[in-house]
Amino acid sequence: MFQTEVYIERRKILCEKIGSGLILFWGNDESPKNFTDNNYHFRQHSSFLYYFGIDCPSLAAIMDIDKAPKVFAARLGFLMTTVIAVLFILELQLASFVVAGMLIFFAGLEFGFAICVGCTIYTYLILPFYKK
Repeated sequence: MFQTEVYIERRKILCEKIGSGLILFWGNDESPKNFTDNNYHFRQHSSFLYYFGIDCPSLAAIMDIDKAPKVFAARLGFLMTTVIAVLFILELQLASFVVAGMLIFFAGLEFGFAICVGCTIYTYLILPFYKK
């Protein structure tokens, strides 16, 4: 197999060509012949091997091409957590409880209804400045 950087570069080129969305790669399973314990020689799916370089049966991979909004949302969550800690240290408990309540509410929206508030903020406030 090749160096890890080769596979990373291949996936990067694929992401640039596709643009956005999810990509699902199915690896191959072992195939029995005549009896379940007698398998053909295993051969990984060509696409899976080309993009990941892993030659093991029963694998699958998902690539999320549009990860920038989720990364922004995670950083926003970290920032809110830091603000909560600072407010609590400064003995501003009410303010820290308000920010904590907002964080819990946003996390609940993501968990329960797949509504990512951070992603929405990214889409409408950050992304327009980066589009060409």
